[in-house]
Amino acid sequence: MKIISCKSIIVSSLLALSATATAGSFNDISWTLENEDNLPETDASGCALKPSTSTSTSKTFKFGLTDDSNCIDGKQRDEFKYQRRTGYNRLTGYFTIDGNYSDFNKMGVAQTHDHSTSDTGVFSIYQARKENGSYIFGVQGDSNYSNNGWSDHPQVKISLDTRYKLIIKTNGLSNGNSYEDANLYLDDVKIWSSSIEVGGEEKQYKKIGAYQLTGGEGEFHVKWDSVKLYTGK
Repeated sequence: MKIISCKSIIVSSLLALSATATAGSFNDISWTLENEDNLPETDASGCALKPSTSTSTSKTFKFGLTDDSNCIDGKQRDEFKYQRRTGYNRLTGYFTIDGNYSDFNKMGVAQTHDHSTSDTGVFSIYQARKENGSYIFGVQGDSNYSNNGWSDHPQVKISLDTRYKLIIKTNGLSNGNSYEDANLYLDDVKIWSSSIEVGGEEKQYKKIGAYQLTGGEGEFHVKWDSVKLYTGK
């Protein structure tokens, strides 16, 4: 398991970053803020909360899933679904997982999705899992392609009630050639990085919030703030 210790974040993560391959480059891209032109839809099911949407880049949004036996397992979601984009796009935002609800596992906080349905529509899903008493952040990619599972990408220990910055850069291309880079920061220090190299359709969209993965369990609450969306060229 590729886990980075919290106390050795800077040294260990930088070593891990040097080994991360990238299918494409985001160098020299000019980014334009597009929150006003990319209104999110609320996507909720199961026993989820449902926050109101906004184009604000400073507002705080609270997402949550209750732990109710009447809910359908693996079908709980409480997310903002932004509009589809082709080519270069980027999401930047801060998330904080609520430590008052610490008994959870396998919960997604952000995704890149496309036109496909079911698991094949998920180009990437960024998530928190509980392993050996620790909370682990990582990603899994498009299930149509090998080497895109959870264990194929770097992971890092995270803490609850701690504000992390996540940046996801995507280039949506045709013929399954899309690629994506993501970085996680703590106090402006990069602690994790990963690349999804293949898969996905040309037109994709971003999602943020709370999503119970298959096999996920427990009550889960996450706060997102300062969410910014960009297009690039």
